[in-house]
Formats: sequence, C-alpha cells, structure tokens
Amino acid sequence: MMATGSQNAYKTSAQMKRNERRKSTLFSSDPQTDNSPIDFILVYNNKKKDHKDTENNNGIFATIRDRQRESFEHYLQDVHGLELEHVKSTIDESVYVKIHIPFKVLLSTAEKIRMKLPVEKIYTQRNNSSANTESYWYRFTNWFKKPFCLDAALVKDDIDYYTAVYYSSNIKRFEPLFEGLRGSKDLYFTPSERSLLTYELLSRAHFDDDEDHNQLVPVNQRPALNTVVGLETGLKRPGISRLITKKIYNYSFPLHERLGDDLSDVDDSNLTDREKLKRYWATMRKFFKFQPLSLIRSYMGEKIAFYFALTGFYNQMLILPSIVGFIIRNHL
Repeated sequence: MMATGSQNAYKTSAQMKRNERRKSTLFSSDPQTDNSPIDFILVYNNKKKDHKDTENNNGIFATIRDRQRESFEHYLQDVHGLELEHVKSTIDESVYVKIHIPFKVLLSTAEKIRMKLPVEKIYTQRNNSSANTESYWYRFTNWFKKPFCLDAALVKDDIDYYTAVYYSSNIKRFEPLFEGLRGSKDLYFTPSERSLLTYELLSRAHFDDDEDHNQLVPVNQRPALNTVVGLETGLKRPGISRLITKKIYNYSFPLHERLGDDLSDVDDSNLTDREKLKRYWATMRKFFKFQPLSLIRSYMGEKIAFYFALTGFYNQMLILPSIVGFIIRNHL
C-alpha cells in the first residue's frame, strides 16, 4: 500500500509539472485570460489605408473587410462565448487573434458533432504470478521483447479509458473525469481534440449571422415574395474558410507546444508531449522501438495515429519475408 501511495504521489507531481510547463507555452499572457489555453490563432493584416488606396477603391474594400471581421469576432464572443485576445506584431503590420474556448463551449461543440469523450478510466492489472514469471517461455519472450519495448517514462504516464458519445443530458457520467483524468478541466481534452473542436466551431460560425437575425428562421417560414431571393438569403456563408478566401483573415492555425533546443539534461517528467515524441519517436536511434501510439493519438489525433499504427504493422509483416529473401539470395 505504501508503494502504491508513493507511486501515485509521484505521478501526480510529474503531471503537475507538465501542466505548469504547458501553461507557460500554450496559455495566454493576458491577465484577464491567463487561465485559458490558446486553442487557435487567426492572423490578419492591419495595414493603414492612405489616400492612394482610397482612389483605387482598395480602401473601400479594406473597410468592408474590417467591418466583416469585427462582425465575425463579435459573433464568436456574443453567441458562442469565445474569448479573443488581439496581439500586434512587432515585426510587421500583422495582428494575431488568440482564441480561447471555455470548457462549456468545448462540451457543447463535442455534443453537436457526436464526439466520443472519456467516460471511465481503465485500470490494467498485470499477472505476475510466480508460475508465469518462472517459466522459461515467459523469461525468453520478456528478454526478446525488452529491446523493442517503449521507454518506461512513456508507459507509466499512459492513460487508457473508455469513451462514449457525449450528451448534455447524460453529463453526470462524464463529470468525474473532467478533473480526474489529467488533473484539470483545461487538460480533459487533448491538444488535437481542442484544435478539432475549435476548427469545427469556426467553420460553423458565419460572419453575417449577427447582422441578419432573420437568417435564424428556417427558409420555409420566412416571408418572401420571390422564391429565388428567399433561398439566397437563407444560404449561410461558410465560416473561417470563406473569410480567408475573401482576405478578411490571412491565416488560421493551431499552436504547437514549445520545443526545447537541448533536451538531453531535461527529466522526462518536465517534458511536454511534443518533446517526448522528439526524444522517443522522431529519431533514427529509436527506429527499432514500438511506437508511442497513445502519445501520437493524444497530440496529433486518431487518424494520424492510425496511419502510423498501420505503417508499423506493415513494416513488421515485412521483416520475416525480407529475412527469408536475404537467406535465399545469398545461398543461390
């Protein structure tokens, strides 16, 4: 019992260190939103309009873009409850909009897309009975797999859990893991999940919704003399994708965790997920190791993790045929 308690205390301490380090890299520097993680970045150009631009009608289009941008951002804040922070670049005329999504908004967006969320932890128990550990086959397989197994630092922090489609009516099933999964509500969603939900919300938002409240009414219930006009007014313009096409914003992207230059002297408990991937995965020195699929899934998402899992399985299946082919080639 004492060993289990000290082990849990160590895990909690290591998790707190990683959380604090992640907050210093991906969290806002604004005191009003300091506890909110940066989920997405929008970039636009705040170039000042001069008399020449006005004569060429460039200033008029810039004014329209500014108005549409303000309308879109007000809609994100007033309707969806997002927190926006504007930061001017010190190098050029770019302005960076940091988007912070509250936890409740993440849950509501996850419900709209029927996203599966963690609902219960999985506790695995290893069978280390004397009969198994003393068998020759067990010791041989354990010795054979040892060079290929993941580092202990990756295995001990791996969290496995059951998932279920989230519904607000069934929120009590999910509430115990909001803070119990990784120690904080801000870390309940993985970085890839936060980026996915943020992009989904930005794609569903429309910059003209707050200007025309009639668009909230279904098309077939609106008074329209002209059917074509009624249908056209009912079409909602796509969100961030169309805004980038219309040059209202220049770019949109999620942030990566900070990557240290020299990680040789840094303890594993102080590494971010990205730095762990660099140390134990994205290097030729670890090509013979099993892949940290749980960490890849947490940081990059299920699809990318599935791709690397399929690639790893494919390469493993080629080992035996390549050995047989090498032997046959040398003996013929």
